[in-house]
Amino acid sequence: MPAGKRVSGEAGRSVVHKRLLLAILLLLGCFGPRQKFRDDSGPSPLADGFELTLNNRHWLDINVFVQHDGESSRVTMVTASTSQSLILPLWMLGESKLVRIIAEPVGEQDSYTTDLLRVDLGQSVEVNVESVLSKSNYSIQ
Repeated sequence: MPAGKRVSGEAGRSVVHKRLLLAILLLLGCFGPRQKFRDDSGPSPLADGFELTLNNRHWLDINVFVQHDGESSRVTMVTASTSQSLILPLWMLGESKLVRIIAEPVGEQDSYTTDLLRVDLGQSVEVNVESVLSKSNYSIQ
């Protein structure tokens, strides 16, 4: 059809209907249901352990240990003024599920040790290590 010519009648309505249908299909494609990229049906990562989050507000790096069943296991080092979360395995809870978290600033004699914590499978422990170690604290959720 030459440019500038107007189509009228049934042929014109057909072109308008096709364009309208195309526009509707494009909009439905944009706003339709989304695919899941992650499979939510699998077990939670916490199903085999517990989460430890350490917020290091100290000016030194911190070595982190978990004391369980009479032994201490070093689990990570958290850089100064950063936070780190990790999933710790079930065996670190031991038979009694009682643990202590120990935070030792690199190069210092002092350290922060939590009380004896009863941690159940799937729980989260958050430890806040302050620049003044005596003001450090923890929470269990």
